[in-house]
Amino acid sequence: MRGINLRMQKLLHRKQVVFLALDHGFSMGPIYGLEDLGATVKKLARCDVDAVILHRGAIKNLPLNTFEGNFPPLIMHLAGSDISNGVNKFLTADPYQALLLGADAVSFQINIGTQNEETQIKEAVHLIERADGLELPVLLMIYDKRNHIEIGERIRGSIRLSIELGADMVKIDPGDDFQGLQEAIGYSSIPVFIAGGEKMSDEAVFLRKIQNGLGSGIRGVSVGRNIFQNSNAINILEKLCDFVHKYEK
Repeated sequence: MRGINLRMQKLLHRKQVVFLALDHGFSMGPIYGLEDLGATVKKLARCDVDAVILHRGAIKNLPLNTFEGNFPPLIMHLAGSDISNGVNKFLTADPYQALLLGADAVSFQINIGTQNEETQIKEAVHLIERADGLELPVLLMIYDKRNHIEIGERIRGSIRLSIELGADMVKIDPGDDFQGLQEAIGYSSIPVFIAGGEKMSDEAVFLRKIQNGLGSGIRGVSVGRNIFQNSNAINILEKLCDFVHKYEK
């Protein structure tokens, strides 16, 4: 599978990487920081990020000059959600459409413990099968919503589910269990990313979360609201990229 290997090398060309997630508008609308999606993409993608995550419509409808010059690899997000609560995920596009639009990988989200969990898993199976045939890497974003389950078990289960489904990368939210994350990564055969999560009021707390994740052995971070909703988004993103890229455990 030469194509998928080349694309993975392109995405993971550094020891640790930063993916910039700008896919929130599907379920959240034009939230603060994403009112003018084109301007946000053009502004932040010029920072030293390693990939940008966008929905199909965003990639299709952004001005072509947005992608000129030093634009990072594209990951097309293929998961939409109901507008009312945002937890029930469904497939919004086929990996072939991602290939036609120039994407280097695709992503899909599964919310464990939600009403249509079974449907989400089945759609992930279909997506990964199609993406494998096109030699497109798949990033699975797994969020375990079962609060009655111990977080370490949720971390281990999310990573293992992604491996069993055949994903090439997995993104999770470890909460504050970085020891459990480190143990789970030790058994993972695919790169593990952590989510930046909801916007934090304290920038130092956000950066400490990233540092704890890097110390646990993650391959990178996927960040969104803590960047584009920051009043000095370029500054915090450049600081984050520099810190992640140069981090040595």
